Amino acid sequence: MSKSKDEMLKIIHAIEADIKPIFAEAKIKDNHLELPENANELPATMIRAGLKWLEEIHTKEYAAVKTVKRLLPDEIWKRYEQWEGFSDHQEVVLLKEKMVLFRKVVVSRNRPDLFKKGIVNEFFKKKSKDTKKGAKS
Repeated sequence: MSKSKDEMLKIIHAIEADIKPIFAEAKIKDNHLELPENANELPATMIRAGLKWLEEIHTKEYAAVKTVKRLLPDEIWKRYEQWEGFSDHQEVVLLKEKMVLFRKVVVSRNRPDLFKKGIVNEFFKKKSKDTKKGAKS
């Protein structure tokens, strides 16, 4: 059975909350995957495509970053960031590689329309025009 738009959006928000803590480290704007409050008015196909894409990132690129992050405790990673001379450590090199891949996929131009603010705004603009036309008729 297919999920409702609200169920899909709930999953999208949960995944976004899970992956968002590494956005700063991956040099991704904090609001990059932010959806409008009225996202449930978007077409189900648009939401479904966005969910599928985000789930894939969560299970592949994000999971790869988390796997590397688990190699060392958080306080060691913080020391590596603060102190000079650790950039050639195997864990640091591996984490940078995984972060680059994560960022590349998240900020890709090929991301679904759900995560393209211009397309979403255009949808609502067109919907608003159509509503006004219907009210005048």
